[in-house]
Amino acid sequence: DFAKDGIYYVIDGTSAYVTYKDTNYNSYSGTVIIPSTVTNNGTTYNVIQINPSAFKDCANLKRVVLPPTITYLMNYAFQNCTGLTNITLPADLIGCYNYVFGGCTNLKSIICLSPTAYNWNNNNFPSSVLSGATLIVPQGTKAAYQSVGGCLSAFTDIKETDCDFAEDAIFYKDLEDNKVAVTHALRFAEDYSGNIEIPEVVVHNSTSYNVTEVGNEAFYYGHELYSVKLPPTISAIDTYAFYDCFNLTQV
Repeated sequence: DFAKDGIYYVIDGTSAYVTYKDTNYNSYSGTVIIPSTVTNNGTTYNVIQINPSAFKDCANLKRVVLPPTITYLMNYAFQNCTGLTNITLPADLIGCYNYVFGGCTNLKSIICLSPTAYNWNNNNFPSSVLSGATLIVPQGTKAAYQSVGGCLSAFTDIKETDCDFAEDAIFYKDLEDNKVAVTHALRFAEDYSGNIEIPEVVVHNSTSYNVTEVGNEAFYYGHELYSVKLPPTISAIDTYAFYDCFNLTQV
């Protein structure tokens, strides 16, 4: 129905769904940051769904940030996105339908922020990803994810995150006094890629935090990380923060 900032949408009432440009697919590349709301012709819509085949065949897609408003990923939404090495699934995601990440054979880290484990179809991830990638889940939820059934229980390697919270697929450690450090979802996990811009202030659960540090090993093993823009509030970069980020060209 309309496009804005390089993202294509269809309208359903007060909601907008992310879709493809046309049936040639391959509509996106690089880093795509999807907003929680989008305004078109004076009307604001909540972005709640990734439509069927929206990112299909986007082999050059390196990073996609899903907003917290996303509740459904429809059939084949990211099929054959072979450039994706990680994906962060928002906390309120309820439905992940068929073959959502079919053909995404280079996924190494899947970060699920939901405290509730859902029984999604086994066909949502390639078998090589289920056996070779790491599923990273909230603290205290590993047993639930292991027992829920479906594709989430099918991962061979399920680990709990060691960050305190995440916003816009950036992970943070609480430093107290309303300050946070950028960190990783899990040590040695390739949980960052593409182009990343760190905010000066991050809001989590209605509390604002100043982003003041890049933590120890924050971007460690970010093999597909290309650029990181740091805010002026950063006063310290800890050891090994960018270790082995061999494709990083700009900080």
